[in-house]
Amino acid sequence: MFGLCVALTVLAVCLYFKWSCSYWTRMGNVAGPKPLPIFGNLLEQLTGQKHFGEIFEEIYRSFPQASWVGYYKISNRPGVVVRDLELVREVLTSSFSSFNQNDFHIDETIDPLVAYNPFVQSGERWKERRTQMTSVFTMNRIRATFPLVQQVADGFVKYIERSRKLDAHFEGKDICAKYTVDVVASIAFGIDAESFTNPDAEFVRMGNALFAPTWMTAIRSQLALFAPGLAKLLRVPFVPGYVDQWFRNMVNETMRQRKHTKRQDMFQAMYDNLSENGTVEVNINHLAGHSVTFLSEGFETSSTMMSYMLFELAANPSIQDRVVKELRDVLKESDGQLTEAALHKLVYMEATMMETLRLHTPVFTLPRICTKDFELPPQFPNDTKRVTLRRGTSVVIPVYAIHNDPEIYPKPYVFDPERFSEENRQSRPRHAFLGFGEGPRLCLGMKFALHQSKIGMATVLNKYRVKLSAKQELPLEFARNALFLMCRAAEMFIEHMAKGAHREGRKTLDYKALARFVEKEDNLEFLQQILPKKISVKEYKAMMEKKPNSDDDTESEGEEDSDGEQDNDDDDVVEILDDDEKETAPAAEDSEDSASDSGESNSVIAIESSSDEKENSKNVSNKKSAVDERLIARFNQELGADLKNIHKCADLAKYYRSELEDLRDKITVTDVGCIPSVKSMIETSRNRLVELDEKAASVDDFEDKISERLEQYRQLMKAVGDRMKQIRELQTVRDYLALVKDIENISQELDTSIGGKDDGKPIALYVALTGPNSILDRIDGIEAPHLKMYARKTAFHWHDVLTAKYSAEFDALLRTIKWPNLNQTLEQFNPSKDHINKLVMLAEYLFLVRLPGDQELLSVKLTPCIICPHYATPVELFVKPFRLRFQFHFTGNKQTNRLDRPEWYLTQVLTWAKENHIFVGQHFQSPALRAGIANSSVRLEFVRGLVQLAIEKLIVDIEQIVLDEALFAHLIDEVLPFEQDLKTMLGYPNSYPSVVSVLVQPVYFLKWMAIEKKFTTDKMDAMLNTDDPFELLDPANLDELKIPKCADQFIRLLDAIKERYCCLPQPSQQLQFLELQLELIDNFRCRLLQLYNDGVNPTKILNALNYLTSVLGEWGENVHYLHLHAALYGPDADEISSVFDRTIAELNYCHQKLVEELVTWIVHEITARSRPYRYDQWPALNLHDAKETLMVSATASEMFQTTVNHVHDMEQELSTNVFMVVVRMIVTELDQWMLASMVMNTKFSAGGAQQFHYDMTRNLFGLFSQYTNKTSLLFKRINDACILLTLPLGSAMLLRETLMSEADETGLARALEEVGLTIFDKSTALDVLDRRNDMPRKG
Repeated sequence: MFGLCVALTVLAVCLYFKWSCSYWTRMGNVAGPKPLPIFGNLLEQLTGQKHFGEIFEEIYRSFPQASWVGYYKISNRPGVVVRDLELVREVLTSSFSSFNQNDFHIDETIDPLVAYNPFVQSGERWKERRTQMTSVFTMNRIRATFPLVQQVADGFVKYIERSRKLDAHFEGKDICAKYTVDVVASIAFGIDAESFTNPDAEFVRMGNALFAPTWMTAIRSQLALFAPGLAKLLRVPFVPGYVDQWFRNMVNETMRQRKHTKRQDMFQAMYDNLSENGTVEVNINHLAGHSVTFLSEGFETSSTMMSYMLFELAANPSIQDRVVKELRDVLKESDGQLTEAALHKLVYMEATMMETLRLHTPVFTLPRICTKDFELPPQFPNDTKRVTLRRGTSVVIPVYAIHNDPEIYPKPYVFDPERFSEENRQSRPRHAFLGFGEGPRLCLGMKFALHQSKIGMATVLNKYRVKLSAKQELPLEFARNALFLMCRAAEMFIEHMAKGAHREGRKTLDYKALARFVEKEDNLEFLQQILPKKISVKEYKAMMEKKPNSDDDTESEGEEDSDGEQDNDDDDVVEILDDDEKETAPAAEDSEDSASDSGESNSVIAIESSSDEKENSKNVSNKKSAVDERLIARFNQELGADLKNIHKCADLAKYYRSELEDLRDKITVTDVGCIPSVKSMIETSRNRLVELDEKAASVDDFEDKISERLEQYRQLMKAVGDRMKQIRELQTVRDYLALVKDIENISQELDTSIGGKDDGKPIALYVALTGPNSILDRIDGIEAPHLKMYARKTAFHWHDVLTAKYSAEFDALLRTIKWPNLNQTLEQFNPSKDHINKLVMLAEYLFLVRLPGDQELLSVKLTPCIICPHYATPVELFVKPFRLRFQFHFTGNKQTNRLDRPEWYLTQVLTWAKENHIFVGQHFQSPALRAGIANSSVRLEFVRGLVQLAIEKLIVDIEQIVLDEALFAHLIDEVLPFEQDLKTMLGYPNSYPSVVSVLVQPVYFLKWMAIEKKFTTDKMDAMLNTDDPFELLDPANLDELKIPKCADQFIRLLDAIKERYCCLPQPSQQLQFLELQLELIDNFRCRLLQLYNDGVNPTKILNALNYLTSVLGEWGENVHYLHLHAALYGPDADEISSVFDRTIAELNYCHQKLVEELVTWIVHEITARSRPYRYDQWPALNLHDAKETLMVSATASEMFQTTVNHVHDMEQELSTNVFMVVVRMIVTELDQWMLASMVMNTKFSAGGAQQFHYDMTRNLFGLFSQYTNKTSLLFKRINDACILLTLPLGSAMLLRETLMSEADETGLARALEEVGLTIFDKSTALDVLDRRNDMPRKG
């Protein structure tokens, strides 16, 4: 029997797992990898064969056409791997409400500190804790920490400078971790971590302990990801108990200090936020938890990213050069100092960081949980079948696979920061990069991570350069058992040695085999000096006898190595070696380096000396004894690098001589009883004493010789210096005279060629004098004011001569072709090809004949605010005949010169421009380009010349026009369409001077704004003063939005204002018109409220407010208003909102108040007619005969009819969206009133309860059934009361007994839910049960 039970159990388990493995097949043959029972698709992860990032990458690549793939977790729980970026956007952003929980479980009772991280929270707790942290990570607060972070970065560089003198090799992850832990300690905890100065610093130890994995926490991490139920049973905390207590004590102490002294850091921001600026006592769990969150956000991932960035810069020197060049260019602009503003200019460095996060993403996947059912799109492009993702299903976004998808990132394994240039970012989907996540769960510390990393990298790269060490193992791989990206080079190396040295048949690996394998392998020669060898006593003695000679070998070997070192760069060079997990070589590591077990990259950085330091180190490269090293250090300290200190050698010799004599006096042993070693030391000391005496005697003579030789050299250098000065002066005079000669030669050749047949030669000579790389360019950087003046006067002279010559020819040719084209047909204005070619050639000459110097000095200042740049001579000649005609018609006493007709000359200018701009642009842009004018359009310059005629005319007339309001208003009405035509028809840029520039001068712009305000106010009053301003635009169409006529006219008025000012050149001027729009909206709102108070039907006011709000909401997303928002709040605004947000909020408030008053009135009308119904004979009604049909109570007829009438009226009069709000509010009010005034004040017999249930559920609910699918969800209180009143007596008595005896909240809720109640609590349910006559009394 027992065997049968076991067999059945095994069979049931097998069938269950087989059934669970078929989930995706049962859902409709969903494509995905084939699972294994129990382990699903993650067996290789558990066995360590593959990292789970590799598993999901394989799934991603195995189904290239699928938008999503089904897979199985541990215990065969189904999950989805998302491939399509559009679906990624849905999961992370658009449908966030369906995926708002991370698939990572933390027990708050075991890990209270980690549980405060928003990453592991969901629902309301996530919102609360993210809100608390979001207010801390604002850009303003991050900017305020710049001085503190910069201080740590300076300590970072000093640590490298100090340490490289002792050991030139650094571990990249270690030094980056020191930097980030110091930053976080200073910013988040307000203390100095001392990581650069104290190897045993307590904060560093605790920080490493927080992130250092153990075998228990490694198991806990895996289970938290893949088997959360089992993880809860283990109760193994992520944070050890002693670390938890240490952080709490430290936060307590810091909090106590901050009550009296404030500091501009993140801890202060968190404390102020949680304590509401000191008014509320702070919960230590909140503050400590958020501090640890900051440590996790700012310490570990930032240091990993920085170490990988150092590796990639070393592996790609050209990219490193560009990063350093950008950095130094930015520092030059800020006087060599790194500032907050300079950080934002390091665009390429930020792109390098983003590319580092793409190629070495710290987290492989973004795991989510489906929190409510979600309909997935078809799995393949040709499918039409959709699958519903059930609540609780895991959804994995394979970040590592997306970042290395060649369809998204061509050549994905190549490090290329250009992928993150602005242009390339725009060309690919936003969700193609997930280095910081995306959507509402975007990494909170993103801005701070980039902030601190930029400061650290900029400070280091400003002083050092990085390059790969020869020891670096390539390519990089990552360990299989890591949650984060890591190297695997050392692991592979040790595996190779173990396999090669292991003997067949042996169970263990002995040391002899390992040493023998190292000797045999040529590639392992570098280990032969490390591994000790077994030698005989004779070999040892022979080696010791040869030891004195080994110094020479070492010296020569050191010199050879030193000679081989080459470094042509003046900067210090940093060599980076990316190492792998320290756990692969445990014998060489101490406890502090255990942080590398978490999987981050570990880089060994070797800092070499610059070329000068290398040269100085050659002479001391041979290895010395400890005594020799101390002596050398003492000599270097006393003497320094100056030969003038040579006399100090004698003093040192005397000092050591006296020390030796004192030592000799203290050692009083006889030769017979002396220990051999002591005897040898005494003999050596005597020899050294004799040598010191000899050296002391020769020091003085040597010092005199050196002093004499130095004096000879000093006199020689002085004489050489004087001669060199004379030579330089002569060279300067020679160069000066050569320049003068060159100028004279050019001037003479110009004089000769000006009348010759070769028209191009004078131009070439003039360009040689004034053009690029010309004489004027050569003398620009020298101190020769008279020569410069002579050269410029010569250039000005020939400019005038050549301009006059070619201008006359150009003007004559224009007359020949009958320029300008004034209202003529194309046949009449048809210049020949020869004439055009000649004009083009002359135009090129005139373009080349430019005045030397700054062209902006030639600009024409028409008014203090209007400056017209100088235009080239050909353009001036094209405009000249138009100017003559303009002056003839629109100046003086001509009839066409009238103040009240500005449209005459504006229309004329526009006509001239439209008829001639194409001819000018087609033929004369090319000669301008050949002449080196690449940043200017000849066509637009010609149009600008014509527009300048109108500007000059208006400047003269404006003083008289502004005195007459009617004339000024008419002028505005004519100028605005003229500007609009210029921009739309001719492409006239906003940066060019225009006619509207005259009107926007401050004194006239104020007048303009006053006229606009008066006009629009009058217009608004006229709208509301008509016979029926609230008449609907289309009353026959009841299904559409009900738009009152006055609201539609007001919106059109606002739009007309926008069209009038959108052509203004400056955003500040447009913002003033925006203020006018907002003021008008506010006035319109006030007028509507006045009309309501005067007795206008509130439904009409509500329709107007509703339409106005909806239109303003759409306008807020318009590009025009978004640009105004950027101009108003700046491009670095924390959130992108609408310029109408405040106005919409005010309109919504008024709308809400009106709706509440309307609902209150309707409910009052209904309840006023309910008195007969309330006082009906409810306690005495008998049960209805089942054979007869129930009828509605006669006393309820008037109440129900009133309800029907009002609801129908509201449906006819209100817009649909407003009506639905009103209906729901009416239902809520009736629901509450019916319970409080009817049910709670009445006793019900069985028949009364039956009749009340019928009246409510079949009649009152039916009145609103057309507005909702389930009316009982609207009348929750009435529905619950009907259930309790009609519940069978036995069930009612049992329910009352259960409610009175049950103390557990869960049991109470279950009891109420079983009978179908949705909103009643225990107290209300008991009160309603007491309203039944058939219920026995309590007790």
